[in-house]
Amino acid sequence: MRSVLNSQDIFEKLFLSPEYDRFLDRYRGTAASRKKLRYITELIRDNGFWSSLRTVVRLLDPIITALRALETDNTFVSGVYRWFRWLRYHSAYGVTSPDEEQQDDAAGPPTEPQNRVVERQNNREAHGPARDGIELLSDTVERITPTSSADNELQSVLAEDESILTGDDYKKVATLSLVELQGCFREKIKKRWTYVHTNAMGIAFMLDPATDLDDFVGMDSEKVDDQACQMAVRCGIITAVDIPKLTAEILEFKTEKRRGGEAERVKFSESSPQYYWGSKSEKKSFRYP
Repeated sequence: MRSVLNSQDIFEKLFLSPEYDRFLDRYRGTAASRKKLRYITELIRDNGFWSSLRTVVRLLDPIITALRALETDNTFVSGVYRWFRWLRYHSAYGVTSPDEEQQDDAAGPPTEPQNRVVERQNNREAHGPARDGIELLSDTVERITPTSSADNELQSVLAEDESILTGDDYKKVATLSLVELQGCFREKIKKRWTYVHTNAMGIAFMLDPATDLDDFVGMDSEKVDDQACQMAVRCGIITAVDIPKLTAEILEFKTEKRRGGEAERVKFSESSPQYYWGSKSEKKSFRYP
């Protein structure tokens, strides 16, 4: 999508500038190719398409940033928790804190304006299923995505494939509602969070000296102590008799971590949690992961 957006000037020059009129003549040979060429030309003239595309690309940017960070070789398990939390409360998606998220959940999904509902119903009656919003946007972007050369671009766009077009003329893209899009992205991020979230991830986040305990999501902060003790027992690191001692050490670590504040987190921001706890284990009776 970004490549299409970045190529807006090129598309406008290629399809709309008179200097390329002779070049486009080769795609006016048949009624089918003329129809498809007209479709693409009208799409490129549609400011609503480009405005909606810019909005979608802007909402995808934080996800791309997080994926890029998580694909590096120096990302720890705690980093998965941190980056998903960063995405969940990113300003691009309209909710920046757990309190705002709770209010948003209580309010329910945004109500579609009545004029949009009527317009959608009229489109269905006149032309079958409406093709606006993300559906039409993704479909049209796919059609004009550049390939290896300018000639291949147009051949792909204007290929004799009647399944691409249903016979209807191009209809301008209904401007995408930012509120609806933000809600859609938040829902997708939360679903992915639910899928990847594990007790081990929360424990790793707590044990990482560079993380902020105030960044725990929901009830994770209250649950993580017991989860750490239960995992230590299952892994054979301690026995059930040792749980009180391990709990005391966890609480001591969390207290020291909070007391150290931002300065302490910055100090360990480049340190591996494994090496941090490896150095601690020389002074402690337990070897933590």
